[in-house]
Order: sequence, then structure tokens, then C-alpha cells
Amino acid sequence: MTKVTAKRIAKDAGLEFEHALYRRTGDWYHILERFPGALLDDSGYIPFMIEKDYKSFVKNDTTGHIRENRDANTLIIKNGISQCKEYIHFAERHVFPEQLDPNQRSEGAAISILVNRYERDAGARKLCLSKWGLSCMACTVNFAHVYGSLGEGFMHVHHLTPLSSIKTEYVVDPERDMRPVCPNCHAMLHRQEPPYSIDELRTILGKVAQSNSN
Repeated sequence: MTKVTAKRIAKDAGLEFEHALYRRTGDWYHILERFPGALLDDSGYIPFMIEKDYKSFVKNDTTGHIRENRDANTLIIKNGISQCKEYIHFAERHVFPEQLDPNQRSEGAAISILVNRYERDAGARKLCLSKWGLSCMACTVNFAHVYGSLGEGFMHVHHLTPLSSIKTEYVVDPERDMRPVCPNCHAMLHRQEPPYSIDELRTILGKVAQSNSN
């Protein structure tokens, strides 16, 4: 099993911090000492670009839920960082591929933690795109048609079922569980938690197009 660490989570989520601290429940940490820094839990994080941001976060708390003890090197956050207004949700949570049998793409959503981890997995992506093609299933864009050879083979893939809603172990089938979407539509799908469905996004796109044509 790969050890879950703040550095590991930040790296796989595409984030880079000088000092990152992770707690599964997000309710206590050591004190951040280097910046940019971040506090992370299983579902998201709070970033601090400079030390002043961190000190303001602690000092300006008016709820009494944040207590820093520099002598004990502890930061206690009652109810966890997810209750703070500065909290940023990861778009979707996944387990590490290294924690899985390489011959079976099993995901335990109750303990999954990383942003789009399977959506970046080369094997799952290849199987999905072989089945569904290279056109976005929301807006229909095909990058090879727009950019020629530069865009050949380029497309994101999106996991249809929010992993946090699945409470048992199951085997990921990239052909069944994933669909090709362009980066713009992928970002829009994840503008809420749980994500919009592709059909919902198509409806939104249709309404906007109709409105713009009037």
C-alpha cells in the first residue's frame, strides 16, 4: 500500500506547495512554517500563498473554531477545514493506482481521495477512447478537426459516477464508466459536487446556444 501523504496528494492533484500538511479528518495539524503552503484533508484543501495569509486565517476567525498553539506546534480546527470558507473541494476523489491490483481496476470510493486520478490513467483512458472515440460527448468538439495533426489523440475522459456515492468495492470498466469530454466541458461538469451529468451539460449548452441566437 502506498502511504497517503500531503506531498503525494498535492502532486497527484496537480498542486505544488513548499509545505503541505494532511489529516484525513482535517481537524488538527502541525503549524505551517513554509510558503506557499496548504492544509489538506480527503476532499480538498486550503492554500496559503504567503505567511500573512495563514496568520490572517488563524487571527481573523470569529467562530472560535480555530485554535493555534505554537508551544505545542498544533493547529486545531473544530469540525475540520471543510467547514471553512477558504476551503477548495477536489473535483472528484480517487484511490492511488499503486494501491490497486494492476490487473483489476478496483476503486473503493468510501476511502478514495485524489482528483481525477483514474481520469489521468493511461490504460483506462485508452480503453475509454477506443470505445467512444475522440469527440466530446457534451459539445461534440474533436480536436483533430479543429487543430489538425496538433490535436490528434487529445481528449479528456470523465468518470460518470461520483466515486464518493459508491460505498462498496467495484471494478472500474472504462468503456462503461467513463466518457470522452473536452477540457472545457470537463471543468464545467465539475463545477458542482456531485458533478453535472453529461446530459445536463448538453441541456445547458443547448439553452445558451438558443439564447445567443435570439
